[in-house]
Amino acid sequence: MRHMATAPDARGELLSFDWLGACQRAVEGLRDVLAANPTSHERVIETGETGEGGDQTLVIDAAAEDAVFAQLDRLYADGARFTAVSEERGYVDFGSPDALVVIDPIDGSMNAKRGLTHHALSIAVAEGPTMADVVFGYVYDLGVGEEWVAERGAGAQLDGERLDPALGERRTRDGRLELIGIESADPRWVRDHADALVGTSHRLRAIGAIAI
Repeated sequence: MRHMATAPDARGELLSFDWLGACQRAVEGLRDVLAANPTSHERVIETGETGEGGDQTLVIDAAAEDAVFAQLDRLYADGARFTAVSEERGYVDFGSPDALVVIDPIDGSMNAKRGLTHHALSIAVAEGPTMADVVFGYVYDLGVGEEWVAERGAGAQLDGERLDPALGERRTRDGRLELIGIESADPRWVRDHADALVGTSHRLRAIGAIAI
């Protein structure tokens, strides 16, 4: 679905819209999708189409993306103008190329389809094309039910409680990071960087969901 552009520049206006409410409503939609497909057998069913990211689209991926885009349509109707970027649909014009909304409806979908708990909704809202332009970030960990929210100038929150920016990194007595999470544990990548990891990390965890 493509929308006709009606606003030339959406930068500077993004945070006036209810992104948090849209994300929370999307989470409810995702919960419904996963509850309707509770088993691994159901979650591995493919649509027969290939997403813009190059992977075969799962039925749960498509349904989850529908849940998120229903909320983007609602924001568009309220006046928000942006371009959405999603794994399955690619770029979708919501009225402005200057603002980007980057979406992974089920980050860690392989975990989700195999019954592992590490999978999340991930949404980033940016005033431009780079990570430095992100003004709002949202991650909902569907495994443990944790909501992480960050807004430029307002700090970050976990389940509505502001995170203390004064807290430092957790390190072992010898100075190494206590725990490192790896998004994808391709053995070749671990092999090629193992020596560097030994010097900096005490423990590794292959999580399979980069947002988490």
